[in-house]
Amino acid sequence: MEAFQLGATALERWMEMTDTDPDLTDSIVEYVRRRGTITMGEATGDAPPRFRHMAVSQDKIGWRRFLEGMILTEITAIQQQYIAVNGSRIGLDKWCSGLITRLLEITHGQWLYRNYVVHDPVSGTIATARKEELLVEIERQQEQGKAGLLEEDKYLAEVNLEEMSTSSGERQHYWLLAIQTARNHYMLRAQRRSQQMGQSGIKREEGR
Repeated sequence: MEAFQLGATALERWMEMTDTDPDLTDSIVEYVRRRGTITMGEATGDAPPRFRHMAVSQDKIGWRRFLEGMILTEITAIQQQYIAVNGSRIGLDKWCSGLITRLLEITHGQWLYRNYVVHDPVSGTIATARKEELLVEIERQQEQGKAGLLEEDKYLAEVNLEEMSTSSGERQHYWLLAIQTARNHYMLRAQRRSQQMGQSGIKREEGR
């Protein structure tokens, strides 16, 4: 449960840092946090009337599908309209892919915690070894700092892990998942960019 709420908080932080429509941020975060106990129609109760059509469409799909990364064109249309009026540091396509990634991180975080923490022995040499591995990896990630992170993910490097300590290590596990995913996302984008530049270079050579 706590890992899920941490994921929802990370989603909210990301939406705020990527110039998301504030009403859209409030609606999505409330919808996610309530874990399917409310409809999107209820989550958008205080939002402008233009959110109503989006809410109706989302409620046909359902909360679970949304957490699997299925976002509506109506959601992107709301964000596109907001960007057109207010501007944004990132484009719509990047915003959409980022939203899908953050939703999947919440689902993956739950799966990781159940398999890595809950289903592991709570005492003995195996649990001790796993805890030591976790601490080593956390230290390695901290040493890297903000390197290898997109601008909107750099806040992860500023998290004070001493303040989020729990006996179960749940918060540390989620933080580790989030920052590893963020670094992998950065690396994949860099690889794609490099490949695209290489292909462009080949085409120029062929055109000579």
